[in-house]
Amino acid sequence: MKDWVELKQQLTSARKDMKILNSREKQLKEYIKEYMKNQEIDKVNLKGGKVTLKISQKSGSFTKAAVQHGLLVYFQGDEVRTEAAMTVIQDNIQTTHSEIISLTGLKKAGSD
Repeated sequence: MKDWVELKQQLTSARKDMKILNSREKQLKEYIKEYMKNQEIDKVNLKGGKVTLKISQKSGSFTKAAVQHGLLVYFQGDEVRTEAAMTVIQDNIQTTHSEIISLTGLKKAGSD
């Protein structure tokens, strides 16, 4: 148990450090992307590889709003049938079960 608690504390500390690094990487990545778009640069060759800006189009997410909009189009604006179909879909969504163990409320070693 003690090993697990110590490991959880180390992981928490490491995740904080990773969050800072990931945040900085995201800022730099966004800056570089905007610069490349503004300068109309699609590829930069580096000594160890290349940086490529690729712009693509993708479909939106499969959300409740998207399903409702699609059903409204399918039923040609019939809101009653759309709402009935949404109710049937929501009533038949399967639930999942998960078991999770967590550790909260511990003070760091050496802090009082």
